Amino acid sequence: LQTSQEARTRVFERLDVATSELNIELDRLEKQKATAARARKRVLELKAEIEEKIASQQGEIAELNEKIQRAEARQRRRDAAAAAQPSTPLPNPGHIPTVHASSPHAQKAVDAALSQIGKPYVYAAAGPDSYDCSGLTMWAWAQAGVGLPHNSGAQYAATPRVDRSDLEPGDLVFFGSPIHHVGMYIGDGQMVEAPYTGEYVRVVSMDRSDYVGAGRPGL
Repeated sequence: LQTSQEARTRVFERLDVATSELNIELDRLEKQKATAARARKRVLELKAEIEEKIASQQGEIAELNEKIQRAEARQRRRDAAAAAQPSTPLPNPGHIPTVHASSPHAQKAVDAALSQIGKPYVYAAAGPDSYDCSGLTMWAWAQAGVGLPHNSGAQYAATPRVDRSDLEPGDLVFFGSPIHHVGMYIGDGQMVEAPYTGEYVRVVSMDRSDYVGAGRPGL
C-alpha cells in the first residue's frame, strides 16, 4: 500500500511539473503572438505611410508635367507666330571672337558653336539652320564627337559639375530653377547661346542672377 501511495505521489509531482512547463510554454507563445501582432501593425502603418508618400510624389510629378506641357505649348504658339511673319535676312554676326580651349574636343565644340552665330532661335531645333538653347550645345559638342541629350536639364544631369571659378571654354553653363536654359562658356565671362524666339545665336555675358551651375562634357 505504501508503495502504491509513493507511486501516486510521484505521478502527481510529474503532473505538476508538466503543468508548470505547459503554462510557461503557453505564456511564451502568448508573448510571441503579441509581438507578432505589434510587428504586423507596424508593417501596415509603414505601408500606409509609403503609399501616402508615393501618391503625393505622383501628384507633384503630374503637376510639374502639366506646367512643362503648358510652357511648351506657349513656346510652340510663339514659334508659330514668328514663323508666320515675313522672313527677314539673318543679322550680320559681326566680330566673332577667337577662343582658345584647353583640349582639342572643347576647341571643336567652341568653334562649332561660334560658327552658328546669327542663326535664328527656333524651339526644339537642333541645326543646322536654327537652334534652341540645348539644340545648339548638343549640336556643337556632337561636332567634337560627344553626345548630349536635347534638353537643358538633362544636359545638366549628364555632365560633371564644374565650379564657376574653374570654368573653361566649352563648358556648359545652366540657368533657371527648374533649369530651362543652357549656353556654352567661351571665356572672359562670356557665353554663346541660342536665347529665345525672335532672337539669334549670339555671344553675351553669362552674368545672370538665375545662374545654377556648370558642367563639362566629355569627361
